[in-house]
Amino acid sequence: MRRRGRNEPEQTEPRQLTPLGPVAGAFGYCVAAGLILTGPVFALVGESWVSGLCPGICTLPFGVGLAFAVAEWRRSATRFAVAGLAATAEIVAVDGIRGGGEDPEVAELTVRISGTGVETFEAACELRIRRPPWAVGDTFEVVVDPADRSFAVLY
Repeated sequence: MRRRGRNEPEQTEPRQLTPLGPVAGAFGYCVAAGLILTGPVFALVGESWVSGLCPGICTLPFGVGLAFAVAEWRRSATRFAVAGLAATAEIVAVDGIRGGGEDPEVAELTVRISGTGVETFEAACELRIRRPPWAVGDTFEVVVDPADRSFAVLY
């Protein structure tokens, strides 16, 4: 393994992010607030604070977790809007397909991402199955943050 020099930037692993739009973000925050407030509302409406304790203990962690997840998704969307560069992803390998049943099937792909102002790199990518199925050589549009090589698929 080659050692990095003092002034050489650290290369991070490319990662796929899922940005979230403002309307979906607002909906996510509303759901999170509902989960967080379930316990106190049951305590106020019920006969005692104990009646709100059980629902609050059950829903509070989910509400807080959802709020943090929505904040990260919105942060990704804002970052891509400011620093994102349009690029093209070409499928170089179809690594597998997982899911099915009630969940949509997801194709696990290896893609080569390139574009103007973007250093070409390969990354793991997950996309929903389509008809006809994804194949080596197919291309699709992505947005890349060249600072850390994170990317989001444009649908």
